[in-house]
Amino acid sequence: MVIFVARALVHRLAGVRWEEIHVQPYFLGLFILCMFAMTLPAAVTSRLLLASVCRPPRWREMLAISWLSRMGKYVPGKVLSVAGAVYLLRRRGVPGALATSIIFLNSLLLVIVGIMMAAPLVLWEPVRKATSVGWVPGLALIGIGILLLHPRILLATVNAVLRKLNRPPLQRMPRMRDYFKPVVCVLCHFPLAGLATWLLARSLTDVPAAWLGIYISGTALAATMGFLALFAPGGLGVREGILLLILTPSVGAEMAALIAVTLRLFQILIELIMAACALLILRREPNMAGTATGVAAEGRR
Repeated sequence: MVIFVARALVHRLAGVRWEEIHVQPYFLGLFILCMFAMTLPAAVTSRLLLASVCRPPRWREMLAISWLSRMGKYVPGKVLSVAGAVYLLRRRGVPGALATSIIFLNSLLLVIVGIMMAAPLVLWEPVRKATSVGWVPGLALIGIGILLLHPRILLATVNAVLRKLNRPPLQRMPRMRDYFKPVVCVLCHFPLAGLATWLLARSLTDVPAAWLGIYISGTALAATMGFLALFAPGGLGVREGILLLILTPSVGAEMAALIAVTLRLFQILIELIMAACALLILRREPNMAGTATGVAAEGRR
């Protein structure tokens, strides 16, 4: 699939009329701000979940842990990302079993909300023509998502996964008043991602704001499927393939390819910047000495 998408991207990029592209700095600047803002929700969600069941790391430490461990997703299987986060949390006094449970809980929340955000695409005319589905599947997905977000059902789901992985189950979920904040935080991630995609497109071509809803749902679908595709490092190829399908009706095939590739390049660049910032933060923490060596060792277990 990665090879197929790569060929499609190269073919479409070859048809881009570069002389007709006039970058608008205002929208490009807002896009970059959105991309940096997208590095925050995962760390905030994890810390809020941890704070409800134990003493969490400090905010700057939690941000650093999130930024650094995120680079592990570019290793096939994404195991290093989880192992790195667990190791770093253990260094801050969080039990390994609890750290693993919170990471899976965070990931499951992300997947559930992502599918819910993508569900409105079934009402989009191109999807309706291609699949002949009505509004019922989309409404059903949203309803199932809301049901799965209930703390008791989510706890049972997380524990079922942990048992399959031979990991200790999570004993209790955060209280409802503590659970609401991380869910809201996860809900903020995909609108930010969709807005970033639209701002990038708007900086390169004329895309009406009416497309923003489609961009949010489409980006949610692309990000969620990329996350679930364990064979694809960082969702490479999967996310771009979905974005090509979603963006083409609004900007054309060539521009859709340019946006998808540019979005990936900016994401990698910003993640590298944040990982460098994380290393600087962790080097100042005495309990974090030997971080890089420890993360690598944890990933090999």
